Amino acid sequence: MNLCHRDLIGVCSDLLGSYNSIIESVDSHLETFLKTLPALDENDGTFVEEVFSGCVRFEPIISVVIDGFYNRDGKLVLRSEEYIYRVIAYLILFRAEELGACHLKKFIVSLDLNKMYRFLNFTLDEKNIRTWMKDAWNQSYDLTFVANTVLCPLLEFLPELRKILDSIKKRIETAKAPKKSTIPLVEPKPFNLTQPKPIKIPVPERIPKLKFYRPVPETTYIEPKVDGEFLKAKELNWKQAQKLYREANKQSPSCATKTDKSEQTKQRMREYADIENSKLNFNQKHYNPPSASLLAEVIPVKLNAAAILREGKLYQRREEEEMKRFERLEAGYSDTTEFNDWQLRMRQVDAEKEQMEQERRRLAGLLSKEDAIIARQSRAQEKKDMADIVRAQAEQHMEIFLMNKLAEEEHARKMVEKVTVVHENARESKCRLQQYKAKIVQSMMEESRELMRQALEEAEIVMRQKMELINQIKEMESGRVQRQKMVDLTESSGCGLLCEMSIAELRERLQILKMEEVEEEENRRNEIFNNKQVKEQMLLETLETIARHRTEISKANAYRYEEQRQRAERKKPKDETLQKMERMIEEKKAQRISDRDLAKRSTSGTRAQLSRLNNASKEKFLDDGNWDRAKPASSTKLSASQLCAKHPTTASNGSRLTLLAI
Repeated sequence: MNLCHRDLIGVCSDLLGSYNSIIESVDSHLETFLKTLPALDENDGTFVEEVFSGCVRFEPIISVVIDGFYNRDGKLVLRSEEYIYRVIAYLILFRAEELGACHLKKFIVSLDLNKMYRFLNFTLDEKNIRTWMKDAWNQSYDLTFVANTVLCPLLEFLPELRKILDSIKKRIETAKAPKKSTIPLVEPKPFNLTQPKPIKIPVPERIPKLKFYRPVPETTYIEPKVDGEFLKAKELNWKQAQKLYREANKQSPSCATKTDKSEQTKQRMREYADIENSKLNFNQKHYNPPSASLLAEVIPVKLNAAAILREGKLYQRREEEEMKRFERLEAGYSDTTEFNDWQLRMRQVDAEKEQMEQERRRLAGLLSKEDAIIARQSRAQEKKDMADIVRAQAEQHMEIFLMNKLAEEEHARKMVEKVTVVHENARESKCRLQQYKAKIVQSMMEESRELMRQALEEAEIVMRQKMELINQIKEMESGRVQRQKMVDLTESSGCGLLCEMSIAELRERLQILKMEEVEEEENRRNEIFNNKQVKEQMLLETLETIARHRTEISKANAYRYEEQRQRAERKKPKDETLQKMERMIEEKKAQRISDRDLAKRSTSGTRAQLSRLNNASKEKFLDDGNWDRAKPASSTKLSASQLCAKHPTTASNGSRLTLLAI
């Protein structure tokens, strides 16, 4: 298979890029790479082999040219094209005369002209060849070898190479820019959309009218009258029981008056108490009670270092301010003590006036409150009188309603019994159907259980055979291998490193490092101890300053408190207007209490009269023979709250319904 010049350069660059001198040799890599390619012509195979061998052999000389090109003129050239430049550099430096100008030009022209022009312009520069390239080559090879093998042939063939460079330059200059193909403009077309259907105007729906709901009666939130009657009956019963108890105690026999316990009983009770107390002393041996002196002693609050320093700084700042004030007074500045005293007296006078004004407003508020309470009591009394009349009328209507309700419940009870019979029949048929289905499911489960048992037996037989085979393999592979290696702790590993040492030497050095660390730690500990002593001395001095200042402050506070106490004792008597308002408040309060007691007595008389009327109506209801018809009501558990929920107008008569249900 004959390859063109461009393909030969590509094969050589791929072969050179995939080569790694550490892993494999030149010949083995060449054979492996050629096997991956289709069968090459003999001349092509020889060319590839010689170019690859030459590039590997003269790699230092070629690297000087390639590295210089990338550092100067090829900064924008891709690193992936490095091996193509290496092949071209090898052909120019070592095979230019053998190939000839014609073939060499074909190899160069087959690649990108702009890139090749830039590379040849750098490589064929005579100044670069005679200066730094020559010096770099002489560092890797002998001077005579460089002069005879590389430098002289290259300089002799340099004019021919210049011609190739000029021809490439002309071709680049004369090359015309490719014409851009004109793209036809896009003609917009309308979308093929489905035409929307005309919107149907919906017929407006009729707005439903809200149902009329009756408001919740106010009697729902009022405590029922029967609760008060129950409390009065309870109190009356308690008084009667107390009276009977006192009479029984007066007429009791002489043996019942002796309530003291005998000495034997008291002794037994003391023993029981000692036994119970002894159970609480299970951990008494570990208890260490505090001494009396410790309890009597007043232990001061212990401050930490930060609190001591903070408070000491505060008192130090106050001392500095006081010293500055004394210095200003010595210098002739005026003292504001008299002004401050006058200002304090004026503020006290203003405070007393403000206090009297507040007391006046408070008394005015109490007076208006008493007036409001009296007005509210009179209004509540009027409402109660009207409510008693309405309740009496409502109880009469309630009796009629109960008669009708009992008849309706009797009819409903008969209907419920009929429906219950129908439900019982349906439940029996459902149970028979479930039993039939359960029998079918039981038979199917037995069949599936039998099939599952057979499958498990077969799987167990197969598993047993596999386990026997595995045990045989393990017995064949089980063999002891003795792997022992003697270790000499005084011998190094022998890697040839400068920091190499044996385990014994390593242990010795670690021991020395530990001793140095211990010594350094001891030095740090001594330094910390010294710093701590200095800090403690400073804290003690600060504490003394704080105690001195606190003593002075406590004395000043005691003196100030004594002045305030004396000033409070010299207070002026109350104003006459305030005393008059207090007397009016006491009079109105006494009048309100007397009116309330009078209203209670009148209310109790009215309630007693209503209770007598209720008892009379109840006896009449029972005498008419309605007790038997009232029994179904109790069996259906009809409560006063249910009737009130259905008929709000009769909610206030729950007491009457409860008495009838009982």
